[in-house]
Order: sequence, then structure tokens, then C-alpha cells
Amino acid sequence: MQILDREVDFATDLPQGQGDPAELAALAEDMCGHINAHGDHLTDIQREVFGLVESVVIFVRNRYQGRWLTRSYMATAERTFFWTLADFTAPGVAGPRRPTMYFHDGWHVRQHLVDGPPPNQTEILIDREQEATQAQLEVAEALGCDQPFLDYLGHYAANREAIRQRLSQGVGFLRTVKPHLLVF
Repeated sequence: MQILDREVDFATDLPQGQGDPAELAALAEDMCGHINAHGDHLTDIQREVFGLVESVVIFVRNRYQGRWLTRSYMATAERTFFWTLADFTAPGVAGPRRPTMYFHDGWHVRQHLVDGPPPNQTEILIDREQEATQAQLEVAEALGCDQPFLDYLGHYAANREAIRQRLSQGVGFLRTVKPHLLVF
């Protein structure tokens, strides 16, 4: 798929009978089209972040750092966004919302490049998630997202406790909190 003059690999890793690869590819192309159509509304940093993701893999369950994951996550060092089928195809992410989710995880790649790998320290991980969500909010505005979604992102970015709860279910705390992760 092509995002702002950059080729991004797109793959599916799904159990047989779950997800139609052609339909998923069409959703990915729609996402790319929306980003590309709004490229002139993006800042240089936003365009750079969209270019940091090298591949997207749609999955249901995947092994990462020795654990089975069933929620979306960014492998920052590999620049691969592992996106669950449920998150990728959710009815509420159509149009400009899906590109902001992609951007959010691309921001985590930027953080990895600038600040190093994510530490296993709660407050720093919360800071990084707040920063990524604030950046996502700014891109959501540039891509023309609806006001309820903008309000949701603004509320989430300001709510450290909600972020703490979300991170306790995710990749950030893999080594110390959850041996098996469930869907967000």
C-alpha cells in the first residue's frame, strides 16, 4: 500500500475463515487514500510519522516477546504495526478514524527512535501514551474527524488513570504485569 509516497507492506495472519484478505486490503487502500488526499493538511512531522511504519499485519492472535497477544500493538524496533482484525474492521473506525490509529502507533516508532525503546516504567509509558494520543488528536483534526472522536481523544489524552488501566492490558507492561493479554 502507498502512504504519502512511501510503500508500506500489508499482510494478514488470520485463521482460515476469519477475514477476507481482499476486503481487508480494500479497507487498507481506503485508509491510504484518505491519508494521501489530506497530505497537504499535515505538518512535516506528521508526514514523517506516517512514513515510519514499514509494515502492517492484521491478526487475531500473535506471539510477541514470548507471549500470546490478542490486542493491537506496535513492534517499534521492527516498525511493524500488528493490528487486530477486530480493531481494524470496527464500524467506528471508518473514514478518517482508521488513519489516526495508524498514526498513533507510528508516533510510538518516533518515540522509539528519539527516546529509545519503551522502558518498563509506568509513568514514562503513560507520558509516551499521552504524547502519542495528543499527536493523534492533532492529526485527527487535520484529517477531518468528527467532534465526538476529537472529544474522546482529548479526554483520553488528559486522563492518566485511563491510560494506566489501558497500558496494564498491553505491551508496555509485558515483562511485569500480564503473562497473557486480552482484547482492549
